[in-house]
Order: sequence, then C-alpha cells, then structure tokens
Amino acid sequence: MHAKPRPARRLGAFAAGPETGDLAAFGSRALDTVGVRLAQIFLATVLLGVPMAAAPHHLGRGLITGLCAALCAVAVAWVLRQRRGPVWLAAMAGLTVITVALLAGAKAGFGAERMHDLAAWVIAGMASGIATSRGPRWGLAVLIPGVAAEIIAEQAGGGGTAFAPVLLGALTYYVGGAVTHVVARRGFATTEQALEAVARAETAQQVAEERWRARREADRLLHDTVLATLSVLAHQGEGATPAELRAACRRDLDVVLGRD
Repeated sequence: MHAKPRPARRLGAFAAGPETGDLAAFGSRALDTVGVRLAQIFLATVLLGVPMAAAPHHLGRGLITGLCAALCAVAVAWVLRQRRGPVWLAAMAGLTVITVALLAGAKAGFGAERMHDLAAWVIAGMASGIATSRGPRWGLAVLIPGVAAEIIAEQAGGGGTAFAPVLLGALTYYVGGAVTHVVARRGFATTEQALEAVARAETAQQVAEERWRARREADRLLHDTVLATLSVLAHQGEGATPAELRAACRRDLDVVLGRD
C-alpha cells in the first residue's frame, strides 16, 4: 500500500523562537542594580567622611548627618529595586535636600571645604544613581533641589561661590548616569528588535522547508502511482492484465483524492 501525502504544517504550529519580550524587563532590573550600587558608593564615602571631618565637639551633628546619609542609602535601594512610583522618588529628593542642608549648616564643625565635598558627594550619588535607574528627568528632579539647598545654605552663611567647582563634578556624574540610562535603553530596544527579526526568519525558514518536503513527498507518490500506471498504459498494458490495470487506476484515484 502506498501512504498518503502528508499535509504541510500550518505556520502557527512552529514555535516563535526564544522569548524576546523579557529583554526590556531584564535591562530595567540591570539599570536599577547599577543605579543603586552607584548611589551607595557615593553615600558610603560620605558616611566614612562625616566622622573624619567632624570636630570632636560636633559629633552629635555629625551623627545626625551620617544617619541621614545612611537613610539615603537604604531608601535608594528600596525605592529603585521595588520600582516604586513618583511619590517615593520625590520623597528621596526631599531626603537628599535635608542631608545636603545638614552638611551645609555644619560648616563651623566640618570646615568649608570638607562641607562642600561631602554635600557634593551626596548630590552626585543620589542624582547619578536615580538617573541611571529611572532616566534623566528623575535624576534632574534630585539634582536641582540638592544644588538649590547647597546654594541657599552657602549664601545664608555669607559664603561666596567656592562650592561651584565641586557641584560641577556632581553635575558631571549626573550626566554620566543619564547618558548610561538612555544609551542602555536604546541598546536593549535594538537588540530586542533584532531577536524578534531572527525569530521571524527562523519560523519562515521552517515553513518553507516543510512545504518543500511536502512537495517532494507528493512528487514521489505521483511517480510511484499515477506515473507508473500511465507508463504501463503507454506500453499498451504489457505485463499486466486488464483487471490489474483497473485495480491500479482505482488505487491511483484513491491516492490522489486522499482516500484510504
């Protein structure tokens, strides 16, 4: 008996390839981790610098300032990793302002230059970390209030603009974090599009190969059945009785029509 030709698989029967939609989510988590680590590095430096910079009779103010810096480090990890909303990001901006204001108000106990450095590290860490994780706008929402708090405290204390070069460094770190976020997100999107294109190409190739195999199977069956019978008829039925020819014709008809 001859087997019936197998129909080609439909397009939906093929897998669409690896899941590519998870790439953007993976990229967001990676940026969150980088942003948290970046902010915590700066804040850890501040925590180490506060007791070193504070005078012995100003340890109480130094302890409060260090506690605020530690709260910033904890908050940035919790808010960014948990993907909290705008309200929590605004709260972190407020916490940054409070920490910067405490450092700016401690000029008598810390020294002007040390105060500038510590305040700039807080602003740089929070702004660059949040910009890396959530983008330039949220980083700017932390940078501007922090710089404003520093400027107001400096002017209230009768200072000049000696803090400007230090804050320029904080701005540089923020720009670096913002650029990292934008470039990384674009890279994730481009890679995801490329993976989707590869998956579509693989599916199309599988469909084409299955159709080619189906055509080859159909050609083989035609050669073994209809063409063989026609060849016998072309030779005036030599080697076959009329009954055998009729049986072969019925068999060929069943094969062509797909009947058992």
